[in-house]
Amino acid sequence: DVKEQLPPRHVGARNRLLYWKRLLENENSFSAVRNLEIMAKYEQALVSEIRLVWTEQRAQVLRQLKAHFRLCILTNENLRTQLLKLSVIDPQGDLFDLVLTSEEAGVEKPDPHIFALLSQRLGNPSARDMSMVGDQQEDDLVPAGNLGWKTVRTREFVNSTVTHNAQEVLIDQLDQLPYIFKV
Repeated sequence: DVKEQLPPRHVGARNRLLYWKRLLENENSFSAVRNLEIMAKYEQALVSEIRLVWTEQRAQVLRQLKAHFRLCILTNENLRTQLLKLSVIDPQGDLFDLVLTSEEAGVEKPDPHIFALLSQRLGNPSARDMSMVGDQQEDDLVPAGNLGWKTVRTREFVNSTVTHNAQEVLIDQLDQLPYIFKV
């Protein structure tokens, strides 16, 4: 409902507060308190689920990569949800140099502006020094590849069949990244 009423790729389309608000309105039971209670329960469940799947092995993979590269998150997710994820994955902020959300950029991937903004915030490194690891060909890999970045596609978070593009490296799990980047 919320996504259908917003323009395509609108940065507010991932705001769960809007989802719960619309749900309560559709049930004729909206109240600010109830909306916030549902959001709090959602956020608690999200953090719990991430704790279940986040392992020390995963943290070690990121530390291994961090020793050689600057790690960033470029996401269409809203900042609050991304921060909740990072509160489990990187609570001290040691792993990621930068988190850039579509909310901050004002556009969602695959819009080139969000990629340019990331590059700018990193000091405009050479395209050959940039890599994009993602699971969405249209949103992540095609625009990064168009900029000359190395692209790595993971099947880990995708439930559907993944078609492979010859310009990208294909992996099954993020744990394979140290081998791809030879670290």
